[in-house]
Amino acid sequence: MLYPRDSPWVELTEPTRLLAAQLGLGALRESFATHGSLFKDRPNRIHRFDGGLVRHNWGKEPAAFRWNDVTTWESRVADLMRYGAYLRTDFSFTFVRSDGAKAQLEGSHARNGPAEALAYAALGHRVCGILGKAALAAALDELRAGQTLTFGRTTLTTARLRVTSAGLRYRTREIAWAQMAAPIVAKGTLTVPYAADGRAFYRCTVADIPRMTLLLNVLEARQAASERS
Repeated sequence: MLYPRDSPWVELTEPTRLLAAQLGLGALRESFATHGSLFKDRPNRIHRFDGGLVRHNWGKEPAAFRWNDVTTWESRVADLMRYGAYLRTDFSFTFVRSDGAKAQLEGSHARNGPAEALAYAALGHRVCGILGKAALAAALDELRAGQTLTFGRTTLTTARLRVTSAGLRYRTREIAWAQMAAPIVAKGTLTVPYAADGRAFYRCTVADIPRMTLLLNVLEARQAASERS
């Protein structure tokens, strides 16, 4: 459960303040704190600075997640329905550092629910967007160097999407950048359609694509480059 954003439990602790200053994380932009139902005086805090996140769980030392230190991130957002009627939206965001340390945001909200819950979910989306932009330049450099980027998970029904300087590869199929329409994200699913007829070249659940925002940024950048050439 979330504390109100004006609660003193949400405020920066001195260890967090010192860590952020030591790492040069810049200005504090937003803060949240959560608690278990039995321990309302034991908050787990999360703060977004210009340069990264700081997680400070109760009884532990704060941990920083600078944008360039986060190697993968995942988002899971799902509307819960009952008999066709909307009940709530469940969300979970996971940010993983290069050493395996994780920062997680999870909870639920109704469409017109408490402002704190809506803002907490928005923080997860915002951080995913920041990470996708931060990693874009390096990803494009890899493509220009002839390397292949891979996205998604291999399961019994899906395979990883491979991105090259020429286009996309999925299983045994390939599509050039000029043959591809803009990707579509709707109802928790990513679709990459053919430009000619709108058929899906690739379709996958967003929750099964770590670094989803980076994938979208790469697709947009490469398609724009293809149109200019």
